[in-house]
Amino acid sequence: PHLPGSRMGPADHHCHVGQEAICTSKKRDRHDIIIVNEKLDGGNVAIAKVDNKIHALGRAGYPASTSPFEQFIKFDEWVNRQVSRWDELLNEGEAIHAEWLLQAHGTVYNLPHEPFVVFDLTRNGKRVPYTEMVQRCEQFDIINPYCISIGDSISVDDALLKLGQLGKH
Repeated sequence: PHLPGSRMGPADHHCHVGQEAICTSKKRDRHDIIIVNEKLDGGNVAIAKVDNKIHALGRAGYPASTSPFEQFIKFDEWVNRQVSRWDELLNEGEAIHAEWLLQAHGTVYNLPHEPFVVFDLTRNGKRVPYTEMVQRCEQFDIINPYCISIGDSISVDDALLKLGQLGKH
């Protein structure tokens, strides 16, 4: 969910005011770890390994190859050109979730890397720890969003200051 004041699309929703306070003001206790990454503006996609096959998926979980939008057809083609990479990265029942930055939506990027930026790894529908996701991506030269802060709460103003005027991507 989005923090209040962030730019949202029609399918997006805000987080609860209590969750906002934990993220931006004060975490509950030493067990909370607040991770703030740069939000990227692309197409939400995933690559999943199900029945020992690699599947390129759109946001709703449908095969990217069935999308009426060219950017998702190109995503499917891109995934299928590197099936061995994904097969080695993913275990059965896992999926990586990413922003596909091939086509500009509201933000134009000047990417020095491939247009695939992974923000999540799930195993049987449940998120794996952030550090595991980052380590797995590093092994396969997969980019993650810029990590603005990890650990304590951080105000939106402080996060934006660390991100800089144009962001890192």
